[in-house]
Amino acid sequence: MSNTNASAVIKLAYGMAASQNIAFDVDSKYENNPYAGYLDFKSAAQANRDSDDMPELMSAWEANAHNTIGEILDQMETDAVVLMAAFNNFSECIKAGLVQAATDDNLPLDMNDVDISQLADRGSEAIENEQYAEDVKRLKAIQRESGLTQEQEDQLKQTMEILFDRETTIPFS
Repeated sequence: MSNTNASAVIKLAYGMAASQNIAFDVDSKYENNPYAGYLDFKSAAQANRDSDDMPELMSAWEANAHNTIGEILDQMETDAVVLMAAFNNFSECIKAGLVQAATDDNLPLDMNDVDISQLADRGSEAIENEQYAEDVKRLKAIQRESGLTQEQEDQLKQTMEILFDRETTIPFS
């Protein structure tokens, strides 16, 4: 059973989640394709959630040794959702970093020289800066309408200092 329509992120997340919860036999068809192992495990678990019998070519890690295959599947799926969120966040950081590098004309001519980790760091900071700028706008609006509490004043000051230190445009609208 395979799902060729699944995205790379889904295949990676579910494959990693499967590998975290069960072991695939060495030289099995799942050793280099844990997503296929997840799909076959899922089929077995859906057929008999209360079973303690692991599917062929698979065994539970010690932490799952006393769980049913249905419980192991539930844990796999929870782990996969967490991994997908992390991968999607990382992808958004890379995208924001790429946009920032393109805007600043800092992309190498040879895209093989792009440092993905550096792009992610740059993008993460750009995303944070956008969030800080939105906080400044929100607090300035409150200040105009009804005044700020001391806590809000402190937050505004701290946020503006961060943006200033990062040499980021501070919104005044």
